[in-house]
Amino acid sequence: MRTHKTILSSIETEAIAGRDDAAAYAFLKDRLKNDPRVGARKLLSKYERRASGAVHETARLQKMWVYESRARERGARVLAGVDEAGRGP
Repeated sequence: MRTHKTILSSIETEAIAGRDDAAAYAFLKDRLKNDPRVGARKLLSKYERRASGAVHETARLQKMWVYESRARERGARVLAGVDEAGRGP
């Protein structure tokens, strides 16, 4: 039986080394799946939220880039836009 004496902060450090949030969550999920500690559950929950947020953010950004993506699909190499933000009176 594996003991659960490993310090969670060192496990988290190992999880995030060179990984995005989704990969870190997968690593932690595998590493802590049988860990009964409350801190382990909280750590998993933290990275589950982060990974989920990254998926939602990617979807949001893809919706924002719809016109640029279509232009690139049609062969555009350079795109320009106009932004009125910060324009004075």
